[in-house]
Amino acid sequence: MLSALRELAFGMLIILFLIFEPLGLMAVFRKLRLWLTASKPASSKPASSKPGDKSLAATTNVT
Repeated sequence: MLSALRELAFGMLIILFLIFEPLGLMAVFRKLRLWLTASKPASSKPASSKPGDKSLAATTNVT
């Protein structure tokens, strides 16, 4: 009797998950990642572009 209830509960969990999140676990991970990156405070420092800086931003020519 207990195993039947366990299987029923697991089946209902799967059905509810598919109803409320049809895109699957990947959508849950994307939402979590967006939530975590949005909650980080933004850096107030602009990108460095000092003479002699070899970063990609400093060496890229935008015309």
